[in-house]
Amino acid sequence: MNNKIPNSVIGAVAPVIAAAYYSHSKLNSLLRESGAPGDPPEGNLEAKCSIWLKRCNDDSSIDALQVLGQLIQRFMDQEVSDLWPHVGADQERIRASLATNQLSYQTNGFITLAGSSPAAKTLADYFKARDFASIEAEFGRAISQIDRDPHAAITASSAIIEALGTSNYT
Repeated sequence: MNNKIPNSVIGAVAPVIAAAYYSHSKLNSLLRESGAPGDPPEGNLEAKCSIWLKRCNDDSSIDALQVLGQLIQRFMDQEVSDLWPHVGADQERIRASLATNQLSYQTNGFITLAGSSPAAKTLADYFKARDFASIEAEFGRAISQIDRDPHAAITASSAIIEALGTSNYT
């Protein structure tokens, strides 16, 4: 999978995130926490977000789609409310832009190819990187589903096993 953020997605995300965070310090913190490289670029909030995401695409050591997923996670995972009625339309704008590029947003900040399983790919990466803390978190998430959604727990467990099999972990 190409881990570059398509320009049309950057064009959809930048104004939404700029409006949602409405502060240079908040946007700077969010992008840094998301893994965007370098110092904050100059410009208004929308330009800053756009330039920083393009910078992610230019840095071969960065998984730009992972940064994007982290950047939009809080916004995309929030519920539409009377206080924020525009959130639903803005979330749909981002989803539509991703879909146009055969990508999809999954809960918890995962950007995947449309129709693929984010858990198996992510877990395989965790196994390859020997990131045991993240693997343990995935197990914890699977276990937490046992009582309230057994089918989700089984699916999560299967993804863990599948990831282990595809990671060539020894």
